[in-house]
Amino acid sequence: MIKNILRITKIIIALGSLIINTNIVLGEENEYYVSKRRFDNTYAVYNGPDRVHLFYAQSYVINNEQAYCIEPGLPINDSYYYKTDDLSLSGLNEETLKKIRIIGYYGFNYPGHTNNRYYMAAQEMIWKEITGRDTYWVSEENVNGPRINIDEEKRNILELINNHYKVPSFDNQEIVIEVGKPYTIKDESNVLSKFKIYESKIENIKIENNRITITPKSINDSSEIKLISNLYTDKVSFIYYKGDNQKLMSSTGVLEPIISSFKIKVIDKPYIKLTKIDEDSNKPIYLKGIKFKIKNIDTNEYICENEECTYITDDKGTFITNNKFAYGNYQVEEIDDQIKGYLWNKEPLLFTIDENSIYKKDNDKLYLELKFKNKAVTGSLELLKVGEKPLFNNNILEYTEYNLSDVVFNLYAKDNIYNSDNTIIYKANEFINTYKTADGLLHINNLPLGSYYLKEVSTAFNHILDKENHYFKIDYIDQYTSDIIVKIKLKNYLAKGTFEFLKIASETGLPLENTKIALYNNQDELLFTDYTNREGKIIIEGLPLGKYYIEELEAPQGYTLSKEKIYFEIKHNNEFISTTMENTLINVPSTNLNKEYYSYIISGIIFIIGLLLFIYEKK
Repeated sequence: MIKNILRITKIIIALGSLIINTNIVLGEENEYYVSKRRFDNTYAVYNGPDRVHLFYAQSYVINNEQAYCIEPGLPINDSYYYKTDDLSLSGLNEETLKKIRIIGYYGFNYPGHTNNRYYMAAQEMIWKEITGRDTYWVSEENVNGPRINIDEEKRNILELINNHYKVPSFDNQEIVIEVGKPYTIKDESNVLSKFKIYESKIENIKIENNRITITPKSINDSSEIKLISNLYTDKVSFIYYKGDNQKLMSSTGVLEPIISSFKIKVIDKPYIKLTKIDEDSNKPIYLKGIKFKIKNIDTNEYICENEECTYITDDKGTFITNNKFAYGNYQVEEIDDQIKGYLWNKEPLLFTIDENSIYKKDNDKLYLELKFKNKAVTGSLELLKVGEKPLFNNNILEYTEYNLSDVVFNLYAKDNIYNSDNTIIYKANEFINTYKTADGLLHINNLPLGSYYLKEVSTAFNHILDKENHYFKIDYIDQYTSDIIVKIKLKNYLAKGTFEFLKIASETGLPLENTKIALYNNQDELLFTDYTNREGKIIIEGLPLGKYYIEELEAPQGYTLSKEKIYFEIKHNNEFISTTMENTLINVPSTNLNKEYYSYIISGIIFIIGLLLFIYEKK
């Protein structure tokens, strides 16, 4: 009697909460008892927003249905709940509801998923989806207790979820089948086992071992075949609620079935259509006149339509046979010959015509399409870039070559460069890429056949920029040469100037010969020594840019040595720098003799010499 009174009281309180809570669906009349089943030695650890929760691991059964908690952290104080099929009452958005429903569908109660570990796995995944927070399970009443590993169960559930919306690989395709021949289609998506035939005009059709086998009786069997996914339950999902208690959701709930369809086109034996394609781009190769042979491997005989037993491509690089081909194993052989821009492919293309072959149709002509690959011939540019290095050798300024790094080039197409299908890869004068030399070397690989030019963008180490366009061409040689190598050597010249030195007497301004001068760089390294010529000059041509100075090592006879250092800098190419240095006469000590005395002596000497010349002339 007391129990009945308590139950009536609970019902009255519940009805009151229904009226107060506007989110609750009114009109519920029944309460459902919540049965709790605790798992032995199992505890859940939930990382809540406020604290870490540790509680007994247990499942809930309501109305003979397993249920999941969908508000982790909230208590379940009442033993009786209301239920509704209005899932919006959960308070979750549609996307989250969709995800937790499919977790529940493949979680506990799914065939083979009936132990506690699958309930724990599904519950953990649901909490993670709703809150984004982590949960784990321990075997002691301690948050740091021994972990219970349910990774395998979660992986199994997740794999089923990932495959749920997958349809067979042939979904929405049209498959061509020969009349009277069994045709088996393998599902590469590996999900066919979860489907059954929903609608088919063809009677002889079955699903087995991830394959569907169809045997049409006539071309009239051409039709659409529909498949529908198998569902293990037809129960509806419910939300269970009661006041401030945590809401629960039933563990099983039917999902919408997945529908897949494909079309069957029933036809006779096919022709063979072959198209040459580029091995790298898979684009057609528009080359006419390439010859092929087709051999039946089963009989070791060539299939002939002319005396040469050859098939020849049209201007689209394609041929279609005039004969139909029966079931069997075949190979296509390319005849060794020049194939402009491509290598000869000596490897035969193997193909089989059987019930699994997929055909196409063109102008009511059924054919098996083959693609024969050829490797395009490409080219490589090997560029050597050298610069100049100055060297004074026995007072002679020489320049030696060395590999020049960090020179930047732009590569351009000289003319239009075309792809295998006659589409333009590069337009004339189109920029392609930028490259930089390393240790003087530059390698550009995989260039399509055509004409190009390099343009120097920047140079290095005071070298003069080369403004000339350097043209080269990658040209086809034969069907055996895969890489056309073009080698180019280019040179940059250093910017240089001319230095002129002039030595003069300070008293007269006249040039002084035989003055020995030394030239140094700004690191005080001796570069050059020489004597001034009759004009008092030393001229050094081809002197690289930089800072220098000169000093006098030997003065002309009778002049004082100059201690002056003359500094100069060559800043620009072809710059001419001229400088002048003066020397002063050495002072001769005075003898205090009368100048008239010297003049008398000199006059007397001249008179005697003249007299002697006169006597000699008379004799």
